[in-house]
Amino acid sequence: MNQFNGGQRMVEQEFDWADTQPSTAVSYALASIENERVEGLPPLYEYIDPESLDALVTGGENVSVSFLVREFVVEITGSTVAVKQG
Repeated sequence: MNQFNGGQRMVEQEFDWADTQPSTAVSYALASIENERVEGLPPLYEYIDPESLDALVTGGENVSVSFLVREFVVEITGSTVAVKQG
């Protein structure tokens, strides 16, 4: 869902990690906030190792991860991916 938080664009989406890998979810959320197709985005691996991200988030522990992708802050907490302008 696209929303504004204090004038900043923000997307927050819930995912089931059994159905969608975290790296794929991040790509979907970035595409949503940029109003772009996933295929039109730069590869996620230019910013973070997708396989490591997937392993960390789906590893069975409750983790919280945040990182930068261009001008956006990506946060994964539980099953939620949030992207906001940084």
